[in-house]
Amino acid sequence: MERVEQQVKTVLHRANVYAYLVRQTAYKVHVRAIDSDPAGTTQEQRK
Repeated sequence: MERVEQQVKTVLHRANVYAYLVRQTAYKVHVRAIDSDPAGTTQEQRK
């Protein structure tokens, strides 16, 4: 059973790392969009 628990922990850890990277990327893209377009028109066009 210990091996299964270890695999679950590894999978959860990878999922956490992946989620973190996705969040970081989304944040950078969001900030860049705001910096390059102070009026916020890019976000309106995306909708």
